[in-house]
Amino acid sequence: MWESAAEEWVYGYGLLVAVDCASDLPVGAVVVQRKQHPETATLECFERLVENTDVTMVLGDSAFDTLEFHDRCVDRQILPVCTYNPRNTADPLDIVFRIEALAEESGVQLNRTALQDAFDSRE
Repeated sequence: MWESAAEEWVYGYGLLVAVDCASDLPVGAVVVQRKQHPETATLECFERLVENTDVTMVLGDSAFDTLEFHDRCVDRQILPVCTYNPRNTADPLDIVFRIEALAEESGVQLNRTALQDAFDSRE
């Protein structure tokens, strides 16, 4: 992992944990090498989780904002509520959540306030 404060690469392990928002109980976890790309760990944890758990919605920060992750959620009829990360783009979208762009492409109306409330209530 790139440590920006020290401006150097740091190696070791990390833990990605999925938590049920209603009960605050862990429902899945993946131990990853920190040099592993975060998207890979996110997808691995997601795949393990959906094998054994009835998932209807995923709440995540901008680290979960990848097209592949959103596509996997939508393919399984799971609503991904993840904040939009405009990284690596010269023309960022005018959205708060990536799912807004996917819904607009499909002609589906989403309530941004409801998405924001769901995201904010995760804590």
